[in-house]
Amino acid sequence: MAMKSGGAGREKLTPKQVWKALVGEEGAELLHDGAELLVRRTDLRVFDRLPSYRAWRDQTERALRVMHFL
Repeated sequence: MAMKSGGAGREKLTPKQVWKALVGEEGAELLHDGAELLVRRTDLRVFDRLPSYRAWRDQTERALRVMHFL
């Protein structure tokens, strides 16, 4: 399946089509647990480049320390 971006005369893909393009024909079991797929394929170092992610991470760590979980 060719991925097409938005624009004049271009097809807009549905979320299911995007998932299918990401995980392939044999990836149906992964579609049942999207969180598992994200955990397997996400490198948090990439997210660390985003200021909003870093702020969320810092706030979460602070809250967990206050609650004595860290």
